[in-house]
Amino acid sequence: MIDTKIQPLNYVKPLSERSSAYDFRSLDISQNNYDWDKLLSSEFLEQFLFNSKTKFPSSIASKFTERLEVAKNRGLGINALHKKGYTGKGATVAIIDQPLLTTHNEIKDKLIHYEEVDEHKSWSNEASQHGIAVSSILCGKNIGVAPDAKLVYFCVSDTNTDNYINAIDRVIKYNEEHPENKIHTLSISYAIPTENKEQEKRLLDIMQKAQESDIFVITTSLEKTYNFSFIGGDRNINNNLDNPQEYKEPLFIQKRNLSSNNKNSDTKNTLIVPQDRVTVASPIGNEDYTYYSDGGMSWAVPYLAGIYAVAKNSFPEITPEKFFDIAIKTGLEKEICGRKCSIINSENIIKTLEFENASDKILNKQNNNNNITLDNTNDR
Repeated sequence: MIDTKIQPLNYVKPLSERSSAYDFRSLDISQNNYDWDKLLSSEFLEQFLFNSKTKFPSSIASKFTERLEVAKNRGLGINALHKKGYTGKGATVAIIDQPLLTTHNEIKDKLIHYEEVDEHKSWSNEASQHGIAVSSILCGKNIGVAPDAKLVYFCVSDTNTDNYINAIDRVIKYNEEHPENKIHTLSISYAIPTENKEQEKRLLDIMQKAQESDIFVITTSLEKTYNFSFIGGDRNINNNLDNPQEYKEPLFIQKRNLSSNNKNSDTKNTLIVPQDRVTVASPIGNEDYTYYSDGGMSWAVPYLAGIYAVAKNSFPEITPEKFFDIAIKTGLEKEICGRKCSIINSENIIKTLEFENASDKILNKQNNNNNITLDNTNDR
């Protein structure tokens, strides 16, 4: 049952206390005398963080409004898939994350189950910026990768590993209790901790159990659970967001000034999906959104989960291994920081699955015809 007591979190801090020099969320800076020409240059735009309640000077407000809207586009063929009917309709996805603003317009009509899972609860039950953000990327009604998928949400208000273990166990049990809404995609924007080996083993064991139940558990540590190499990427918000050429290494790598000449000995291809310069739903109001320049891997996980949910819903026989293999092979190959990468192309993934599905049907029909011919021959 959905907990309607959860309220938006007023998370806005004074500018002096913020992590970014240009964190303008919910601030009225309409009268501030910043050097806006300088701040609006590409050098500084990557540091901007603002939302739909930020008040900018009237002379430049439209630039930010436009950026907020443009960045709602998930990019790399997602809109084209939606137009073809690949929206995740009929699928049920699950998220394990922080307390959710259950009344936001992006998810309120699709949230079919909300449950708190807490072993070591340490903070108040207010809606976080994280939970509604990942939900809107995965299955938001207007801005999600799988906008017609139903959402099952397990809330963990503490990052203690026990909470995640218990929450994953609850996802498995939910499938047993609700076969009509079976979950095949689980999005957890979380890295598997390694400091406690006993807890790590227990977490990996419950993830393995979920995998055996045909649940793709997508975290930021896919190399540990599936041996997949996966990372989020930056994109040029001013150009065509469907063009994979406009995508490159994520901002957190760019900021480290890592040289593309540093060859990586790992020969595995790394899959890249969008994570930077994106707009997500905000917990400050039911119709509010936040623009993040530096999104982080948290935003990459639900994007990948959304594409898998769409693919799995239309092609039930697909496995995480086959999906990832197709995603690597059909993406744009690019070298980033000395590593072979593939920029994901969602249209190509679905086209490949459509072709394979059609080929299988033709092959099956030919085999059936051959069997009929042989049977008739034997009768004679």
